[in-house]
Amino acid sequence: AAAVQETWEIGSNELTHTLSGYSLISVGEKVKSCSRGSKGVGIALSRHAMRAYRDAEGQGKALFTGLGPRVMGMRMLVKNMKGHNQGIFMVSAYAPTSKHGDGAYESFLTSLEACLKCRQTGDMVVLCGDFNASITGGLSRKGRGMQAIGEFTGSVPTSRSGDRFKQWLLDNRLCSMASFYKKKGYATWVHPGHHNTQLQYDHIIVEQGTRQGGVVQDCGRCQQFVQSDHFPVVAKLCLKVKYKKKLPKTARAQAASKDFGQF
Repeated sequence: AAAVQETWEIGSNELTHTLSGYSLISVGEKVKSCSRGSKGVGIALSRHAMRAYRDAEGQGKALFTGLGPRVMGMRMLVKNMKGHNQGIFMVSAYAPTSKHGDGAYESFLTSLEACLKCRQTGDMVVLCGDFNASITGGLSRKGRGMQAIGEFTGSVPTSRSGDRFKQWLLDNRLCSMASFYKKKGYATWVHPGHHNTQLQYDHIIVEQGTRQGGVVQDCGRCQQFVQSDHFPVVAKLCLKVKYKKKLPKTARAQAASKDFGQF
């Protein structure tokens, strides 16, 4: 699964690519605030992830919107090797920029907290977003800061929104995973006008207990595969997941799935 931001979509949508089977569930503004479009977040799902989402729906509510065009949550349900249910609570978030003022950023964090309260006991939180906040490392320092931010964040000073974001992580016992892994580069946003400005705005957030438990094996930015001023951030999670076995196709289903285009 992957979280995306700035979709510029209107309302709630669910799109599925017929060939690949990938789906995008998104939420955006009720009406466009500008001609281009603005805000909007979504979660892209593979077939396996979609199955996990549908399994969670079978137990109750699994899609959490209604928090504005900047935040949405989704619950997925898998089975561990012991056969017990393991919930994954994934959030896609897009923070306002500094030009919107401190009040807008506080409102965004309030919406995030409301979304996180929707998770069930035992769910693993995976919060992915563009937080528009530059932060610096804290692993080598004394105090609680070492639990929220690691030492690998580059050399850009922490912004005002970064200080607030860092405190919010501490208050909610969360941490930014990419800051705990040494990489060649840490900036995830490059100013489209002058490329000298490069900041680490995008983060994958988990609970501190998840990081200490060794579930996350790696995290950091990766190569761009679409034209954007942002780099994707990828995390490798080590989960013992047991998927449901796929039933064998009947002869009729096998015939229906064949590609007869060459004939």
